[in-house]
Amino acid sequence: MTMHSMTQTLQNGWQTLARLYQTHRTLVENTLLSAAMTTLVGLILHYEATSTYPPEWLTVLLLATFGLGVRAPAWGYAAAIAVLVWPLWTLSPYLMALFLAVTVLGHIPILDNLPWALLIAAMPLLAQGYLAALAPLAAGVLVGAQQGALVGALAALWMKVFAGMVGLSPDLLTINERAFDAAVLVERFGNANSLETLRLLVAPFAVDSTVLLLHVLQIGAWALAGYLAGRIRQSFLAERSPWLAVGSAVGAGGLTAWAGFYALPIWLGLATPALIRQTPWTTLGTLGAMLLSVALYALLHTLRKPPTPRRVHVRRGWSAHVSQPATESPTPNTAEEEDLIMIELD
Repeated sequence: MTMHSMTQTLQNGWQTLARLYQTHRTLVENTLLSAAMTTLVGLILHYEATSTYPPEWLTVLLLATFGLGVRAPAWGYAAAIAVLVWPLWTLSPYLMALFLAVTVLGHIPILDNLPWALLIAAMPLLAQGYLAALAPLAAGVLVGAQQGALVGALAALWMKVFAGMVGLSPDLLTINERAFDAAVLVERFGNANSLETLRLLVAPFAVDSTVLLLHVLQIGAWALAGYLAGRIRQSFLAERSPWLAVGSAVGAGGLTAWAGFYALPIWLGLATPALIRQTPWTTLGTLGAMLLSVALYALLHTLRKPPTPRRVHVRRGWSAHVSQPATESPTPNTAEEEDLIMIELD
């Protein structure tokens, strides 16, 4: 197979995929959302220190969650909450109550922004792969400045809260560099009453003023990263050179997120510049989050662009006359045309 034929095959396959997406867009998006939601529930149950469900039940529950989510995202969301209630109850009834307060009372804005809610919820897991900067960059580039800022701030806040729950320092660099142990969460919250649960949740932020300022500034840096990514993406550069706008947006947002990792703690005197050399994977992970955000934008941009029309090859002979019947061209009605001209003149 020649290079030209391979390229033509890939182009035809991609156009077929684009047509499939555009023809069945709701079904495809529901399937992808349901798969992401089911995967997130499965990972949460995987990290659970004690297995709540037997393996057979777990398989059935995850398949049911996926199937309901394909049918309607709201049904899959409700199923995911129901699956997680019992494990959280066995862990801590008070954590379960907080979980229901957020997911049930806030179900309307969550369902309206379900892809970003799932991304925020998955940030502690993505941080294990050094992708903590993905949320603000992807949201800013794909949906705009305001939502990028909101997603960035909520992602940073949730990562800090989760880090405190598993006994890590809520500094974003620590979350991105150190693996968490779910058993610590069970140990800390298993026997805690309601007041003790609240104290454990806010304890990581009850520190001296300098460290508290670092937490506030890092949340602001993540919000600024999402805002810059969305703002530059929608600036005047988008009309002149869309890809230059995307690259500049991701670059500015990624640099801001990187500064949140390193520049802020160094400026506050909580770290030294040697920290940059000691943690190279966070820098590489930030670059990876930038490239992944550009890839997501390119994928959606290409899928939503009208595909090139297919060329129809018609055989010569009798079949050509059958497939392309002759049509009589209508003869204009001179009297009607004159009447219309008279009306327009009047």
